[in-house]
Amino acid sequence: MLSLTLAMAAGHIREGIRVTCVNPGTVDTLGAPPVRLLNRSRL
Repeated sequence: MLSLTLAMAAGHIREGIRVTCVNPGTVDTLGAPPVRLLNRSRL
């Protein structure tokens, strides 16, 4: 997905078109416990 996004962005840079990508998933942060520590029965 990242390669596709970069290729599209490079291909449209002259037109001033920006390309972004949002991938589903989780991110461990200092403000929230890691997903592996959550009680799955409560989700």
